[in-house]
Amino acid sequence: MASAGSADSGRILSLVSTDSRIIAEMMPMFLMIFVLPVYIVVPLIFLIIDFQWIVLVALGASFVILIPNFFIISGAIGYIKEYMAHNDLQNKITNETFQGIRVVKYSGLEEVFKATINKPRFLQIASIQKMILLFQIMATVMRTSSVIVNISTFSVYCAVKSDDPVVFTTVVMPNMAYLQMITQPTTMMPMFLQAGAMMNVNLRRLQQYLFLPEMEEVASGEDSKPSDPENDLEISGGEFKWGAAPAIPMTEAETEQLKKEAEKRKKEARQAAAKREKNTTVPSDQANTEMTQVPPANPEPTSTPSELGVSEYPRSDSNDTLFKQAQDESSTEGNDDASSNPTPLSSSPSPSRSSSAMSGKDGPALSDVNISIPKGSLTMIVGPVGCGKSSLGSAIVGDIEKMAGTIRIDGKITYCPQTPWINNNTVRGNIVFNAEFEEEKYWNTVHVCALEPDFKIFAAGDETAIGEKGVNMSGGQKARIQLARAVYSDKDIIILDDPLSAVDAHVGRVLMDECICGVLKGKTVILMTNQLQFLDRADKVIVLETGRIIGQGTYGELKGQGINFDEFIIKSEGKKDGKQAKKKDVEVKEEEKTDEEFAKQIMTEEEQETGAISPRSYYLYFKTLMPTVLIIAFILYLAIGESISPASQWWLGKIGSTTEYMNIDFWWKIGIYGFFGIGTFVLLFTRSFMTAAMVGRSARINHQVLMDRVMDCPSSFFDTTPMGRILNRFTGDIPQVDQFLANSLIQVLSMWVGLVGQIVVIVIDTAWFLAIGIPILVLYILVLMLYARVSRNLQRLESISRSPVLSHFSETITGAGLTTIRSYGREEEWKEKFNELNDEWTTRFVLFSEGQKWASLYASFISSALYTGVMIIGWFFMDAARLSVAIMSSMIFTMLGINLIQQNVELESKMTSFDRIKFYSSKLPQEAQGSEVEVPESWPPVGDVTFDAVKFKYRPGLPFVLKGVNFEIKGGEKIGVCGRTGAGKSSLLFVLFRLVELDPKLAPRMIDMKTGFPVDADPNDEPNSGRILIDGVDISKVNIHRVRRSVAIIPQDPTLFTGTVRYNMDIAGKASDG
Repeated sequence: MASAGSADSGRILSLVSTDSRIIAEMMPMFLMIFVLPVYIVVPLIFLIIDFQWIVLVALGASFVILIPNFFIISGAIGYIKEYMAHNDLQNKITNETFQGIRVVKYSGLEEVFKATINKPRFLQIASIQKMILLFQIMATVMRTSSVIVNISTFSVYCAVKSDDPVVFTTVVMPNMAYLQMITQPTTMMPMFLQAGAMMNVNLRRLQQYLFLPEMEEVASGEDSKPSDPENDLEISGGEFKWGAAPAIPMTEAETEQLKKEAEKRKKEARQAAAKREKNTTVPSDQANTEMTQVPPANPEPTSTPSELGVSEYPRSDSNDTLFKQAQDESSTEGNDDASSNPTPLSSSPSPSRSSSAMSGKDGPALSDVNISIPKGSLTMIVGPVGCGKSSLGSAIVGDIEKMAGTIRIDGKITYCPQTPWINNNTVRGNIVFNAEFEEEKYWNTVHVCALEPDFKIFAAGDETAIGEKGVNMSGGQKARIQLARAVYSDKDIIILDDPLSAVDAHVGRVLMDECICGVLKGKTVILMTNQLQFLDRADKVIVLETGRIIGQGTYGELKGQGINFDEFIIKSEGKKDGKQAKKKDVEVKEEEKTDEEFAKQIMTEEEQETGAISPRSYYLYFKTLMPTVLIIAFILYLAIGESISPASQWWLGKIGSTTEYMNIDFWWKIGIYGFFGIGTFVLLFTRSFMTAAMVGRSARINHQVLMDRVMDCPSSFFDTTPMGRILNRFTGDIPQVDQFLANSLIQVLSMWVGLVGQIVVIVIDTAWFLAIGIPILVLYILVLMLYARVSRNLQRLESISRSPVLSHFSETITGAGLTTIRSYGREEEWKEKFNELNDEWTTRFVLFSEGQKWASLYASFISSALYTGVMIIGWFFMDAARLSVAIMSSMIFTMLGINLIQQNVELESKMTSFDRIKFYSSKLPQEAQGSEVEVPESWPPVGDVTFDAVKFKYRPGLPFVLKGVNFEIKGGEKIGVCGRTGAGKSSLLFVLFRLVELDPKLAPRMIDMKTGFPVDADPNDEPNSGRILIDGVDISKVNIHRVRRSVAIIPQDPTLFTGTVRYNMDIAGKASDG
């Protein structure tokens, strides 16, 4: 799939984390539906012997009961689609928020983004409630199916054959066990149908993604080589276009404003055209020729809002611009002909597609591209911002769709995107990038990329670990590491997208002298830059404007043609003449080195709980389902509802009795049995609505608390925790708790009540059964305890092993990851690493799943002992009616026992997900939220900033990055902060925005690198110190969000969120048009 393909990150993360897991879990359960005919046919044969044609009544009743379930399944599928569509959108927004968490914290917008994430979440909760309600109603229908089948069958038999109680006892009652064998599979049908429905939805979603168009590979071979053997690259008649941007929802007011703006521009364009026509003396054919060569600066806008990629719908505020498409997406997912006409998925804008906006929705990003790049030349591509420089680089590597023309390449390409892509690895690992390590070549690369001074600062040198997206590296360091990666790759064609903009003037000249014009001399280098002072070094210069080439040649030739570079390029302050300051020997004072292990590991290990699920965890989950005062009442209600079923079994033995309840008519006895079924239905039906309401409450509380705690974590938590581990809580654990935990809990409680109830039914008539029943119950518990311990730990290991998969996947698709991996030809290595991580995940998942078969096998042995005991005791101590009931109860007991072991293990596995959510919701380090000083709304009125002896380090064990910094800035002053890359310029902002606390009392707890659990700071470690004053107020005394909202910042790494330009300018929605 192309980097700018048509599947957004939220959908992809859902497919990897949620859809694939649901398919794996539901497939074995769904396949059980093909075994059901065997379960039905075998007892049916024995029923035909005694009941003859009346057995058709039992079959008819069973199938009639299935009819409403098919309608219920149809409705549930729609709600599953809605849930997954909202889940995609929520995952996308959550991923974007956490990827840009530093910008969110800089701006104090945590509450705004929480509200934005909660909007699709609330829609998702509504869908899950409706889905749970329908599945619970379906289960209610199937739970009462045995009563319906029994009544209909023996009522017809007694009406047609004989209503003699003796006949009922000797003929009907012995066959009740066979009827139970028929209805048992029917009662299991809801789970199988639910599994099939969920699997079908997720398979279709996966199918839609797999049918998306894949990226067109750059042609290779003799036929694709340039026509001129002296060239390495030729593009003829090239026209390139980015994929469609996602439709951005807009309010009616915004849509109306857009229409007015379009009309205004149309009017201005017509007036300008009339004026040109009036004043020009150029013949019309010549004018037309000129118009085709140079497009107008303001073409007449003819697009409607919908054509511009926006949609209309009402909303209450400007924060709603992130979503609406999920509302309708679920309805399109149900296309049965997905294989031939797959539903298009919403797209995500590429991180480097800045030039696509200027060309409009349907216009190409680049047009009439005709260039030839000689072998071994240095070609510089220049032009104003948004002219298409980055798009041209993307076009060469095949990352943008080619609409027309040909590209001919001779050699292998390396591409350095404008925004450096640094992965979670060591510095050396990022430079070597899976290639074979050659020491001499490596250190020469490090030297020419000016990385040696940085290596002296790093505590572990080039073995220093880099966090995701290079969070612990400065912008200049990331740019030079990426450049070193390109140099070390030793490819034939090297495309460098503005690598000099992130470094200072001195380092930039070193890179130009020793790297680009030094070690890379003789390579074909294509450099996108706006650094005018280097243009005279280029063998060829290509000038772009509005997606078209307006000139190409040497620097001198272009100036001779009258092209004035100063009109559209911001010239660097650096001088080209010899008056430039002499190169100084940069004295790098080596930091006092601490334990290198701190520098070699930046990412913490994931926490792993041990032992059984604590009773407190179950209590806390119950509290999310309902208020504490209602917990006991609900359990009693559940017990009453489940006890009716064993009571109906007991009454069934009294219908044919000739010695008990003789004053009650035979048909009245049958009617009372029917009332038991009605009571069961009413209580279970009512419980369905209660369960749906409880699931909605729990889903809302779990997600809200989790989101609040994670958003309030300090910046250091996000720097040292893999993004996949955080997303795993939201994309893996939350769906498990949403969809399955409440149902598993209620099923386990119901089965325990039913299990005890069946023992009571047998014991009422034969107390001797206690001699077998109690030991059997103890054996069930022992098997359960033995297997639960293993399965619980396997489930924890499975959850932990899922995080690296999500981290690797998220890192790959974020930013320029795909583009970089492809350009270096590392696709197979990345796939292999993903497969290794995925195999580790699935191995643990399979071990957990297959362990249930072991438990079922031993449960079957115990059930056989129960059958034998019932038959032996019943033969001596029971009459025919009571023995029939005992056998039927023992069958139900067996079914419940086997299912109870499986469901109890399933419950514990889902509870591990709840425990993982609970850990993040209660034990993560938190930023200080209180305030000792209340400042007025106008604070700060002047803007004086004072740094007083500021000394800090990012985390314990690392060296100090600021050491006693003192300065004072008066309000209104414009201050420039200078220093080489890595000197600490950006670090000043960390303490100014309180991303790192100077007051040790306010410092949050740290996460232990080895265990993943929070720990207190080492008392022997020197803490941060100093203070920062704004208008004389110590900012550590002011509410942290108030401080951040009072200071504006343009961060080093620009971050934009999905939405309109206006939304990204005013995310909080506070600005007006006035």
